[in-house]
Amino acid sequence: MQYFHPTFKGVTGSEGQLQQLTKPLGTFYQYQGEGEDYVVDHSSAMLLVDPTGNLRALFSVPTTLMC
Repeated sequence: MQYFHPTFKGVTGSEGQLQQLTKPLGTFYQYQGEGEDYVVDHSSAMLLVDPTGNLRALFSVPTTLMC
């Protein structure tokens, strides 16, 4: 996430944990490759989620951010 902005936060976890998050939000991800040599295809939208886990906004591409 540092590539996009130093304050942006990403999400990681087990497959089950990621599905618990992504399915209700309607987002997609898929691993391509094996072992440590892989990339992740994913939805291009950015989600704004508040500290209690509620979706507050969804930004679709193209998006211009002012940080």
